[in-house]
Amino acid sequence: MLAMAVAALAAWPAAAQVSPTVVVAPFTNVSRQPADDWIGGGIAETIAIDLQDAGLEVVEHRALGPRRVGGRGAGPAAVLDAYRRQGAAWMIDGTLQRLGDALRITTRIVDVETGAVEFGTRIDGTMADLFDVQDEV
Repeated sequence: MLAMAVAALAAWPAAAQVSPTVVVAPFTNVSRQPADDWIGGGIAETIAIDLQDAGLEVVEHRALGPRRVGGRGAGPAAVLDAYRRQGAAWMIDGTLQRLGDALRITTRIVDVETGAVEFGTRIDGTMADLFDVQDEV
């Protein structure tokens, strides 16, 4: 779903002068269950690989400094500026929430130049179906 959205964004006339390079930030565990922190990194890695397979250039988020917009440390403008300096046009980030076996993943595509959220989605599933939920994202 995200690969199609990023491809469509890259094809917009306004985006023609901007590189379709994407940075995928680790998804934030808002449930605050430390045992689930690994899930956010796994979701980001899966998305990055799928986008690369779709022919998009993906910049490694760890090479760019701050973890994510709104994360601890740098403010949103500083994070977007760091991504922009590295040539990223789009940032993908999101959250994951878990309550028992229920899982909710929210995802958004942010225009690095303007900070505008260009696309967002929410997917619900279960921990038993985690890989299917990741594939749906």
